[in-house]
Amino acid sequence: MFSNRFLPYLRVFLSALISVFFLFYCSPGDKGSKTNDLIALSLLTNRDQIAEALTSAMDPVSGSMEGLSGEGASVAIRGNRITWPERISSIGHRLWNKGPDFGELEAYNFSFNCWGGGNYSRQVASTDTNAYDFLDYILNGNNPSSSFLVSKEFGNCKFLPFSNWAVDGLTENIWSNLSGSSPFVQNGTNLKIGVNRTIQNSSQEISVKVTGTGAPLSYGAGTPTTNQAYSLTWNNILTGASPGISSYSQDVSVLREGYSGSDLIFSHQVSSLSSLQYGADRSDSNPLSWYRLWSAGSLQVIHVEKNFTLTVSVDEPVKWKYVDCLPRAGKVSFTLSGDLTGTGTVSFSSGSGYYVYTVTDSDGNNSTEQGNLDFSSCSVPLFIL
Repeated sequence: MFSNRFLPYLRVFLSALISVFFLFYCSPGDKGSKTNDLIALSLLTNRDQIAEALTSAMDPVSGSMEGLSGEGASVAIRGNRITWPERISSIGHRLWNKGPDFGELEAYNFSFNCWGGGNYSRQVASTDTNAYDFLDYILNGNNPSSSFLVSKEFGNCKFLPFSNWAVDGLTENIWSNLSGSSPFVQNGTNLKIGVNRTIQNSSQEISVKVTGTGAPLSYGAGTPTTNQAYSLTWNNILTGASPGISSYSQDVSVLREGYSGSDLIFSHQVSSLSSLQYGADRSDSNPLSWYRLWSAGSLQVIHVEKNFTLTVSVDEPVKWKYVDCLPRAGKVSFTLSGDLTGTGTVSFSSGSGYYVYTVTDSDGNNSTEQGNLDFSSCSVPLFIL
């Protein structure tokens, strides 16, 4: 349809067109904060130590919702390959989240210079003969390998030219025990995530560093270098359009550090006391009514400098909208121990969490505080769910 000499220009045109579309498509939450690390950055200016700890507790939960909507993972669970219009939209979503690629848009291995400066690269390795992942399945129709490693490296990458936010570091995902036919995620499928990443705001000179504190990642191909931060295991998969809830569990082991310039403001040791339990509820025939549920499990956040521990547990299952990864309902409670003692709750609605707590410090002073935690939207088009 087009001669080869026009193909590079067509790619540039499509990249720009799709990116502009997603600029207006994505929710304000998506534009304003790509991850909960940004929430922590904003809290650095307010210095609510308990809200900071709550943010560290919510980060792996929110990250679980977003991570399964990116890179085609939910397509692998659903088991249907998308068509050409949907592939274009999938590329657009990738451009919005990772920046443009004026080379081979459909390659699972790619790298580029970020719009606002810095660079990004993505590499896939597998112990199978071919190293195929979910993106390759979506874009090229190749079934993913039974296991594979995806390494995503950020070199002070600013995704957008008008942004002050830059990402530096490495995220590594190891998928294992995938089925050889669609749907590929099955009972016993496991995803291990290693993280060593910093997000920073150059204008405010604040940053948050996230590092896995579990065992070093190990795989028979590639050279993973991070420690495990999260592990997800599926234990009940409902295939295709089957009604009901598919479930999986998550274990957490991570260190989150906040800095103002070179000064350490907080360091949080985050771990799961009991595995977090999630479900993907697609029992409604309307995809707009699909949810992910956080139904059980508890998290512990140790504030190293301030010598207190925050423990979070689920009171009412938290419902996260499948289409945008934002919470819509539910409630969690938390307790404080150590130099700060007290109790509090977080109630979720309309994409954010309203928290209130009462706290007593080591001198016996009491106070009651309240506020909101906002979450970043993954803004995934319905076609690629």
